[in-house]
Amino acid sequence: MMSLPGIQSICTIVTGEGEITSFAVYDTKENFDAASPEVREIMGGFAAYFTAPPVSKEGPTVFYM
Repeated sequence: MMSLPGIQSICTIVTGEGEITSFAVYDTKENFDAASPEVREIMGGFAAYFTAPPVSKEGPTVFYM
């Protein structure tokens, strides 16, 4: 996934039993939008490990170090 244009970082954390949260930081909204179809395809490869469809959310960066 790090080869996606504009991606700055990816993080996945365990947020509960049987639950993870992943997020990515892109350099621009345009690169985020352009990468979305490929990310959906990549995530589809993990479908066997999911108990429910992923929930997608997006928003502006408030703080990034």
